[in-house]
Amino acid sequence: MSYRRFPEVPAIELLGLLDIVHRREFVAAQDRLGAGDLNLCPGVWPLSPHNRLGVGKWSQKRVAQNVRDDNKGEVMQVVKTTVLVTMSLCAVIAYAQHASRTGDTTADEAALRAADDSFERAYHSGDLDTVVALYAEDALLMPDGAPAVRGREAIREYYRSAIAADRKAGMSNPGVLSDRAVGVSGEMGWSSGESTVVGPGGAIAWRGKFLSISRKVDGRWLYVRDTWNSDTPPPAAH
Repeated sequence: MSYRRFPEVPAIELLGLLDIVHRREFVAAQDRLGAGDLNLCPGVWPLSPHNRLGVGKWSQKRVAQNVRDDNKGEVMQVVKTTVLVTMSLCAVIAYAQHASRTGDTTADEAALRAADDSFERAYHSGDLDTVVALYAEDALLMPDGAPAVRGREAIREYYRSAIAADRKAGMSNPGVLSDRAVGVSGEMGWSSGESTVVGPGGAIAWRGKFLSISRKVDGRWLYVRDTWNSDTPPPAAH
């Protein structure tokens, strides 16, 4: 499901809008009551840089101390309007952030699938640098039938050996990925599926499943957790 993105308005612009609304209400009240009757906070606007969200400093108690009793209603209306505007703008900011998090993930999902495809091509063509570049610095690799490998440099050494062994065996065809699924949540994503590798002579050399978790780093999806296992059961223990 896709969501229409809410316009991303910087928070400082929203606060500037609040300041304008507040000042207009203040001036309108001055026009109605007279400049001398609305001496709430001399020399300081209620939403000055020193009091940007300080509605509390412009409280009912302060109004009661500085405005004639017969004009309190006019000033309190200004306070109420300001509070309502503040609450509305906070809601706008919260909704914009939510919309950003739950927006259209089509492009990110395509990028996750592209990373898996790139891995298959690079691995089976012997392109070690491209394979390693798909992993984050702190990635954890959990190969089938082998201990876990942590960190990009250790992952490089693992794949250096694995690629050399597979190429020696003649396994140069990229794996065919099927039953694929991907998902995105904020800066995290995952992908899973099945892989079939055809060896020399057209026989299936390997078939199994994979699951990876990725994190978006500087606009790129990088594996942070990666694992796979074979459909072939391990040899029976003697």
